[in-house]
Amino acid sequence: MLLKNFLKSQSVFSNLADEQDLDALSRAIYVQEFPDASIIVQEGKQGKELYLLIEGKVKVTHYDPLTGTPCVLKELKVGELFGVLSLMDHLPSAASCVAVGTVKLGILPRAAYNLLAKSSAPLALNFQLAVARQIANDIRHRNDILRGLIG
Repeated sequence: MLLKNFLKSQSVFSNLADEQDLDALSRAIYVQEFPDASIIVQEGKQGKELYLLIEGKVKVTHYDPLTGTPCVLKELKVGELFGVLSLMDHLPSAASCVAVGTVKLGILPRAAYNLLAKSSAPLALNFQLAVARQIANDIRHRNDILRGLIG
């Protein structure tokens, strides 16, 4: 499947209707496969890329110092972006993202992300809206977890 068609099919990118914008974004993203158990984002290390899950499953884990083991926070679905916060704020990642089986990812390097973020083109605005949607979805998910803990 062409990356452009994949982007077009994902709701997070629904505002990217212009073919030229889709072409430009698909040229900025490269696709890479990772084998099972690959650590794509490592907790405590600064992120350098934004990831888009194209195929497979990725689990998000956080190291629990009380038990000495990672606990699973979430399993990502195809079409989700991750690595967003560390890329934006230049701080260490708060969680690890690990491949469950073979996964295919779209990867947007920091330099390309920065060009998109600083551009005045409609593509930049629409891409930032896609990132904002992902952050909102992540916050809603965490809020649901907190509500479940509170009772």
